[in-house]
Amino acid sequence: MEIKEASQGARIRLERIHDLIEEVGQYQLIEQQKDDLGIDTKSSEMDLVTRVDKESERVISAWIMENYPDDGILGEEGTEHNPEAAYQWVVDPVDGTNNYAQRFPIFGISVGIKFRKVGVGGIVHIPALKEWFIGVKGEGATLNGKTIQVGDKTELIHCLAGTGFPYDKGTNERNNLREVSTLIPQIRGLRRTGSAAFDLCCVACGRFDFFWEMTLKEWDIAAACVILEEAGAVWKIYQEEREISIVAGNSTLVQKLMPILTDSTL
Repeated sequence: MEIKEASQGARIRLERIHDLIEEVGQYQLIEQQKDDLGIDTKSSEMDLVTRVDKESERVISAWIMENYPDDGILGEEGTEHNPEAAYQWVVDPVDGTNNYAQRFPIFGISVGIKFRKVGVGGIVHIPALKEWFIGVKGEGATLNGKTIQVGDKTELIHCLAGTGFPYDKGTNERNNLREVSTLIPQIRGLRRTGSAAFDLCCVACGRFDFFWEMTLKEWDIAAACVILEEAGAVWKIYQEEREISIVAGNSTLVQKLMPILTDSTL
């Protein structure tokens, strides 16, 4: 199957699951107002999970298995199904769980689709903002149905950037503090939203000029990277030892940022 045909398959899949994602988003907003969110921890005291994360992934995964039983699934909360399948769904049911647990409104549902390990489609839905970022390989990227494009700034001093910090920031010296300290004097401003998928989509639509973060996972970036590419942005891995450490922006900015982020003296 050619990538063009695979992209068409991804588009159909995203169109079909759209209503379910909207329902899950509404469920998340309702549950967020309840007293008990069923909060637990995973890799550290800073790495949270709620019953809503688990239930959202269960519902999304069940829909995929029912409608596309031959497809594979990789979910943040442990779902792994048919990993050798050509089409793979990569699901982050609540991207920004720490925000969600604090009742901060920036969190989202991220669903990416890969075909033979190549990203061909993605949705990032931010329920509280009623925003839908959608990208299909070769077909462009949109925000609520309108075409989006990465920003065109070329000088760091003019840039508004986004970043994030790893969950082991208290125990690992490679925790992004030195990178932040280096870049802060060189840029116009820095924001930290707490949702990597949302941050990357903010680059895709020009809200942020660039974004970088270390120690991300496949489910954090699978959908957003397709959206980025289709919006004309580029993304690169800037170090290998800290899982997925990504920088994204237009090609000029990423070219300027790579030497800074890969500086071994930081």
